[in-house]
Amino acid sequence: MQISSADTLMSAGITALGVFLGLTTYVFVTKKDFSWMGGILYTVLFGMIAVALCSRLFGFELGLLYNLAGALLFSGYILYDTSNVLHHNRTDKPVPAAVELFVDVVLLFWYLLALFNND
Repeated sequence: MQISSADTLMSAGITALGVFLGLTTYVFVTKKDFSWMGGILYTVLFGMIAVALCSRLFGFELGLLYNLAGALLFSGYILYDTSNVLHHNRTDKPVPAAVELFVDVVLLFWYLLALFNND
């Protein structure tokens, strides 16, 4: 993916940060448990991986809907992983939880960048 401008990069970064802060705040304020989303998120993730592999094998473009689905998927993962930090993770091992949330934010940023870049 080639980035068209610094504005695109900045817009994707600010949007990813805003989505992360908003979703994380929602989980901490409402104290809802989103662990029920785990199976759905994993199924959608594997479906997206299968579509990406088919795209490579058969030579079709993934496009706007795929990038939108990726941004929504990793927004869901932010809810899920933040909820796990709050309700289920061990407090003596914070690194795996931090890595999970970091990966969620990075992949959300990636898909938003692709959306804003019209790739």
